[in-house]
Amino acid sequence: MTADKLFQLSSLVSGIGWIFILIVSPFNKNFDRFVMGIVVVMLAGLYTWINISNFEPSIFKSFSTLQGVSALFKSDIILLGCWLHILSFDLVVAVWIKKNALVHGIKHAATVPSLLLGIVFAPLGYIVYLVTRWIVKKKYFAENF
Repeated sequence: MTADKLFQLSSLVSGIGWIFILIVSPFNKNFDRFVMGIVVVMLAGLYTWINISNFEPSIFKSFSTLQGVSALFKSDIILLGCWLHILSFDLVVAVWIKKNALVHGIKHAATVPSLLLGIVFAPLGYIVYLVTRWIVKKKYFAENF
């Protein structure tokens, strides 16, 4: 399968995870079992396979400079690996936001802005959620689990 096809397939799989987080999660408290146990595992598995099958020991030198990292991303398959890393991470952050909101009694509607941002900008969605939680709970250093 080509890198383009794998990109399309992984983006579709991630999209299914986001549907569960945004639409199914308010009605099913066990949504995370599907997202983390199937969607993220599929993305992480493909990520792992790409990294193992394309590993070269010299790759570690590339991580020491911005130019080296940039050179890595000239390869479509390595770029796809990076995309899978992002898709997986974004979903993990979204699941954490949803579970943390449940612990703190924060309504789903209040998490939607952070989740929507998290689809593409997980770190920004995370910060927006923390600010939301701070406003709702009046405590910045609330329990995280």
